[in-house]
Amino acid sequence: MIHYSKGIQTKQNILDVSRRLFYERGYDKVTLREIAAASDANLGLLNYYFQGKGDLGMTIYFEVRKTLDSALKEFFPNRLGADDFLLSSAAELKMCLRSQQYGRFYLLMSKEPQFKKDINETIIRTMVKYAKQEYRLSDRAILASISTMATKPALVEHFYAYPDQMDESMYLQYYLEMQLHQLNLGTEQYAGLFTAIESFSCSMRADFSPVIEPSEASAT
Repeated sequence: MIHYSKGIQTKQNILDVSRRLFYERGYDKVTLREIAAASDANLGLLNYYFQGKGDLGMTIYFEVRKTLDSALKEFFPNRLGADDFLLSSAAELKMCLRSQQYGRFYLLMSKEPQFKKDINETIIRTMVKYAKQEYRLSDRAILASISTMATKPALVEHFYAYPDQMDESMYLQYYLEMQLHQLNLGTEQYAGLFTAIESFSCSMRADFSPVIEPSEASAT
């Protein structure tokens, strides 16, 4: 039991150190050797707990998304089903636009095979469950999922390349419209979803912990 608890603590320490280094310097600038040194571990231990840097990065990515989703559920306790999925996805886009540290981390993670596999499965499950026309695991559903996955990274990259071309709200409006269209969910809930997205502000702490707060406009 002591060895098990120590193992959990060691793994969590590696994750905590990695979060801090990825935030401070960028995922692509940090090596596993540097993480091992900063966490008082060794490369053997890192390779024991994680199957390479990509696995470590994806573990942190899914932890961040889980924390973000929990914060959103506290902020919007009555949003369920497809609305919950759409709000979570749009909130991540908003976080990317607000925090370049997270946004650049997200762009690198979006190229990982595990990211593509897990997000693709999530999108297809959402389509099958909530779409207005019947979707099975058909070619059309797979293509719609590919298109949906490609939209957010493209918008984030464009925002960083041309920061003064459009304001944040245009990206969020377009993204919600595309999500509803690509997933064949109809447009009735668009206004309510966009109002919800505009009602909160988000930021990222230096340990990659997302913070959700009421926006100034909604607080007044």
